[in-house]
Amino acid sequence: MPRLGQPPAGYSVSPKLYDTLCVYRMGQDWTLYFPTMRSVTGGLYWVEFRNGAIRRATVPFNGVKPASYPPGVASRNQITGVVVGAATCPQPGALNQ
Repeated sequence: MPRLGQPPAGYSVSPKLYDTLCVYRMGQDWTLYFPTMRSVTGGLYWVEFRNGAIRRATVPFNGVKPASYPPGVASRNQITGVVVGAATCPQPGALNQ
């Protein structure tokens, strides 16, 4: 019998998010950001840890986006959502645009 959170033998696990999640990293700093969140009322679009402090979107969301990273220094990982027309993650230097 598998443990809670572990798939049964023969099954593989892959992320299954409705909308695309963008993960940015630069040293100890990071940002988690959903460029689009459909069917969510008052959702939390982003949270970041930058320069030793956590910042997050307001609930309900007021349109403010996370801070951009300097060009060419942050990594970007995209976990593409399963919804048709899922968003693409912006480049690290264009996050707040």
